[in-house]
Amino acid sequence: MALLERDRRTEINVYENPALHLPAKHAFSHWSPAPYWVYAAAFLLLHIVYNPMAGLERPMRLFLLLAILSVLAFGAYLYRKGRLTCRQAAFLIMAVGVFIRMAYVLYTGIYTRQHDAGDTGGTGHWGYIWHFTKNWSLPATNEYQLYHPPLHHFIVAVWYRINNFFQMKADRNLESVQYVTAFYSCCLMTVSYRVFKKLSLSGAFLLAAVALTALHPTMFILAGSINNDMLVTLLYVSSLLWLLRWYETQSVKNTVFLALCTGLAMMAKTNAATLAFVIAPFFGLKLFQRGKREVKLRLIGKFALFGFISIPIGMWYPVRNLLIMNQPFGFVPALANDQYMGDFSITARIFSFPLSQLFERIYCKPGLDYNLPVYLLKSAALGEWEYNAEVNVLAVLLIAFNLIIILVSLAAMVYAVIRKRGENHRAKWPLFALWLTQMISMVYFYIQFPYTCTMDFRYIVPTIICGAGFIGMACQSAAEKAPGVWRKARYWLFAPVVCFCISSVLFYLFVGGIIAIPAAPTVTVDSRPVAIAAYNIDGSHYFKLCDVAYALNGTARQFNMEFDSAARAAAITSGEAYAASGDELAAAGTANKTAKPIMSTLFVNGQELKLTAYTVGHGNCHGDCHGDCHGDCRSDYFKLRDLSGALGFDVEWDSARGAIRIRAG
Repeated sequence: MALLERDRRTEINVYENPALHLPAKHAFSHWSPAPYWVYAAAFLLLHIVYNPMAGLERPMRLFLLLAILSVLAFGAYLYRKGRLTCRQAAFLIMAVGVFIRMAYVLYTGIYTRQHDAGDTGGTGHWGYIWHFTKNWSLPATNEYQLYHPPLHHFIVAVWYRINNFFQMKADRNLESVQYVTAFYSCCLMTVSYRVFKKLSLSGAFLLAAVALTALHPTMFILAGSINNDMLVTLLYVSSLLWLLRWYETQSVKNTVFLALCTGLAMMAKTNAATLAFVIAPFFGLKLFQRGKREVKLRLIGKFALFGFISIPIGMWYPVRNLLIMNQPFGFVPALANDQYMGDFSITARIFSFPLSQLFERIYCKPGLDYNLPVYLLKSAALGEWEYNAEVNVLAVLLIAFNLIIILVSLAAMVYAVIRKRGENHRAKWPLFALWLTQMISMVYFYIQFPYTCTMDFRYIVPTIICGAGFIGMACQSAAEKAPGVWRKARYWLFAPVVCFCISSVLFYLFVGGIIAIPAAPTVTVDSRPVAIAAYNIDGSHYFKLCDVAYALNGTARQFNMEFDSAARAAAITSGEAYAASGDELAAAGTANKTAKPIMSTLFVNGQELKLTAYTVGHGNCHGDCHGDCHGDCRSDYFKLRDLSGALGFDVEWDSARGAIRIRAG
């Protein structure tokens, strides 16, 4: 805690002149939080040296674990030698954040823990990206996720085409898409650090804020997500940074960059338009603060420059969709009826905190959970998914520490807002305006669209920076005003921060594979009931190919197949009766298992088709279901809708009955 004890003047001098703290011969004295090109170089190197389809995930994760331990050991060494500055410590925290993001991306497939991703032939985020890679044109429809502005999807498509140019294999290219969102997540660490510096945070107070941002669970989850949430969060917080700079100095440069970040945020996702409620009050405040007429005229000119840049960039796509498709501003596509929560009262949904939803179900349950505060608490720590039972204890700890951090941040915000003096007195107001805007928009969104999916914390991720900043500001102010009291209370305040960060790192470093939940959906083939086992993986049912062949036997869409387990390929012949081996329709059991995404090859009547599938656990009939099987290989589980497109049968999902209808006639 030596950084806590440093005199503020000494701390500032160390930042301005590292030679005051270290001799110039020490290269480490010139460290600073990594610029963006360092993150880009790190993920480019990972992309070049690591093949996610080569089965080296475990050794690579072990290597990253050793890298994290090395960073921590090196930081401890510098600290014991008296050479560790606050800036260097921030750099080391961010380095740990980079390694955790890499590990998470390595074991999280492109179809794992995703929101509205769909597949390459659909209209989800994957389909949007795929459309750009094939056509280089804007979509002609606003179906499903195609209503979003195109910035993120276009950037990912460019990355994909660059890999194609260098003849990268398709499966490896697909998996590398997550490197783009992981890069966004890393950049946010540096942007947040600069926001905290604008708040005049220093020493351990700065490090606490940096750690809460760099090691927050949501940042890891969004690093592996292929949708546009991470990019809009990065640009949203970048707008906050430039607003803080503009609030100090109303220069043309600050105006232009504020406008660019705001416009590009809206070009990534339309809900970034809420930035107007953050920025406009401070434009007005500066205008009325200035007395001279010529100064006010120059400010009005800056406002015009801001609008001239940000409005066309941010609004061209919504206006285009309004004119071509009659899509209204603020458009939201139809949501799943099985997640409708409007039957609960406003009090039950928003203004209560039912402990039963917190302790009876530690993981989010879309379609069952209805309370906004509890859902935000759980989804901020764990997303909207379930994990293996081995990490349940860590999950409980993570939620508990997250609750403590939230309560501390709210208390810190109240303290910072009512405090009238301080070095960062003015800078707190943009931070508070952002938090208030985000929370009001979240509550309004849930009232207008009372569905489970609209309660996800991913819609208000910038509040992480607000909470971390207010904790740092309040603690730093307390240390300055009452140093004696602070020395006694500091460990109680910083302990939850440390425990939260450690829990987050351990959970997302070791949570590992995807959970496969045994399921027994009601399945009918041409109105004939079929008892077919399945696994629920990330909200979708997956079936073994041999079980699907057995169920379709005797229909117009029957098929036979031969397996090549070594090549993970199946040769399918349509119209031929399936030769059963006796292992079909085996029960999936009752225990959850670990699933791993793989790229499986089907040759349908000689035509090659690659589909993403999952291997699930060990034992039973794994691998070649049409031959001898002794439980020493793996089986591939496919999404039924993917198979329907390849094999020519129709699939319907009856959400009211939880039934799957297959039409093969």
